[in-house]
Amino acid sequence: ADFCSARWLDVEIEMHKPEIIVPMGKVAIEHFLGEVTVEHTHGIPIHREKSTLLPVYHPAAGLHNTSLMRSIQSDFQVLGKLMRGEEVKRPVDTLEPRYEDASARSKASSFHSMTLAAWDTETVDDQLWSVQGSWLEGQGSFFDAGTWDISYGTQAVVHNYLYDARWVELPDTTHDTMLMAYVLGLPQGLKELAWRLCGMEMASYTETIGGYRKEKALEWLTRAAQVEWPDPPLLENVSWNKKENKLETQQKRPQHISKKVRRIIADVVGGKLLKEGPVDAWVRWHQIDAREREAVEEALGPMPDASLADVPKDKAVYYATRDSDATLRVYHKLRPMLAEASLDHIYHMDQQTLPIALEMQTNGIKVDAHYLNQLGRHYLELMEAKAEEIFETLGGRRFNPNSDNQLRTVFYEELGYKPTRFTPTGLPSVKGEELAKVPHPSAKLVEEYKHLAHLKDSFCDTLPLKLEEDGRIHPTVNVTRTETGRWSMKNPNLQQIPARTEQGRAIRKAFIATNGASLVAIDYSQIEMRVAAHLAQCRSMIQLFQEGRDIHTETASQIFGVPLGSVTSQMRYPTKTMGFGVIYGLTPHGLHNQMVGEGLVDWTESRCEEFIGEYYGLRPELRTWQEQVKEVARRDGYVRDMFGRIRWTPEMLCPIERYRGAGERQAINMPVQSSAQGIIKLAMARMHRDWTQGKTKLSWAWLLAIHDEIMVEVIDEEVDEFITWASRVMESVVQLSVPVLVEAKAGKNWGELQSRVLTR
Repeated sequence: ADFCSARWLDVEIEMHKPEIIVPMGKVAIEHFLGEVTVEHTHGIPIHREKSTLLPVYHPAAGLHNTSLMRSIQSDFQVLGKLMRGEEVKRPVDTLEPRYEDASARSKASSFHSMTLAAWDTETVDDQLWSVQGSWLEGQGSFFDAGTWDISYGTQAVVHNYLYDARWVELPDTTHDTMLMAYVLGLPQGLKELAWRLCGMEMASYTETIGGYRKEKALEWLTRAAQVEWPDPPLLENVSWNKKENKLETQQKRPQHISKKVRRIIADVVGGKLLKEGPVDAWVRWHQIDAREREAVEEALGPMPDASLADVPKDKAVYYATRDSDATLRVYHKLRPMLAEASLDHIYHMDQQTLPIALEMQTNGIKVDAHYLNQLGRHYLELMEAKAEEIFETLGGRRFNPNSDNQLRTVFYEELGYKPTRFTPTGLPSVKGEELAKVPHPSAKLVEEYKHLAHLKDSFCDTLPLKLEEDGRIHPTVNVTRTETGRWSMKNPNLQQIPARTEQGRAIRKAFIATNGASLVAIDYSQIEMRVAAHLAQCRSMIQLFQEGRDIHTETASQIFGVPLGSVTSQMRYPTKTMGFGVIYGLTPHGLHNQMVGEGLVDWTESRCEEFIGEYYGLRPELRTWQEQVKEVARRDGYVRDMFGRIRWTPEMLCPIERYRGAGERQAINMPVQSSAQGIIKLAMARMHRDWTQGKTKLSWAWLLAIHDEIMVEVIDEEVDEFITWASRVMESVVQLSVPVLVEAKAGKNWGELQSRVLTR
């Protein structure tokens, strides 16, 4: 890019002197602006002396991440305005910041009388380092950890409640600008919001600590340069030769690590400049293959990084307090935007559940590590037995079934099957759906082996490592990551603990209640189908739900033309699959894959297409409603759920059919799934509010929220009373055209919960 731009692009710009220059994508934008992020700069015109620069997303980015299509459309709408000569204004920051280090005060008394203050925290080595507060735009105070006594006034504002509330106590009514941006469908980064909404230029954390990172890195590299390190390991790179249908392995011995260390030192000390600026020793070191760095890091420990504690105090105060200032300014911009988009109610709904998500993170869930270790050994025995079955079907050929490259060699090279899908690195895929296409008896056995290996590696071996000192796992709850309002989870993702297979359900037995208490799980019964019946006003579904009949058995009886008592599992399964799949816009191809996955091989794709037509024949209102939703999505560019939450649907305007089809499926799924999540959030908020207001004397500990289910821990003596009360709350938070029902289970571990009869 540098070579070409210097010889042609810059010359062409000088020759033609364009009024508007539109760099598309990261490489083009950085040619003009240096090291920046596309997310930060796109769609904002920069007026220069001779031309206007408009950085935009590259249109192809939308094909890799369809959520960017909305930003791409917006960028080119701005270009249209510029080309028509319309004025495109962007916010300008005119305030002179006044930030003070108030650590010497005994109390943060300045805030006591304020009705609204924005707060931010900074941490060093996973410990609270400082707290910042702003009550007027452009102003703020900085407090070292432990030097404040905060009075919040009537309202507090933060950016990312679930992070800041880990370090300082925040009231339940705290506003969260990250949550506001999420509800509006805006970028969630504070610096990007401050730039786009307020014109605030904010230094990045890396820029702030950069010089001090350099000093620490150079000191560490100098120590490394004084040691004689062993020769580097021989590295192997594997590629697939499509012409000869075989794997090819290339070996190389990289340059000695001592030479690389000396080169980094020379480049940093010599002031070598890259296009993005001076060489960053810390970044440069971590760009080296981890296998090459291993010997050095084992001996010297990881290369240390700088933090705000290394930065001069006045610079650290400015950087940290600017975050609380930005939070306050962004808050004042986002509040009217929520009202204008009729999203105040959605924001309030989500805001009320933030303290619950915090409690789930704080409480965690108890895990029996000894049980997991035993289960892991059992799975290893099953894997060894399964491997012998695999080898027998291959005539005694032995290999590691858990090695993707060895699987490629066996199936695609030695057995000669043609791969149908490739990984991003160009190797044949050996994922489950691809192995299912291999017509060899060993392929099914390999899939079973890999399932066992996944359970052992991902859960039996990994979960005990996540245990904290209290014997519990504390996952991170993400409340701003999905398009439908669903919560997600990570580190670890307990929403993915398997339940379909017997081996998977055994994992759940490791999650246990504390002594004297029980786990209680309450989930909404077929909530998404009930919501779909309500939204579509489907008369047949409404009648079945009102009469409490089994909707899947009834539907199978009608489609297959047999009495209710004659409906078999082979009849009920496709009906049940379609019942839930219709909510997601299930296609004949998708239904066919699910049927094959269940061993129903006689269900061809044409039979699936016919079956879908028969299903909609019984539920014509569903089809009509879905077509109406798709039309709204095409017309407005978004759809809403029953509470008013928005999901943008830029895919609907894409000329490429598969993206447009995906957009249509997302459009018809969102009102159903999002409405179901809204019901669950309303129920959790009501339960939490009743407890905080003293309307119930019952107490419980929030543990998990898994899609349509909540899990809590309750003392044994109150389990039945809690289930009765909670069920009434959950079933009464909304009134639909069909009954809203829940099912409750309780027990000493997650895998052996027993159903409890509800008193309605």
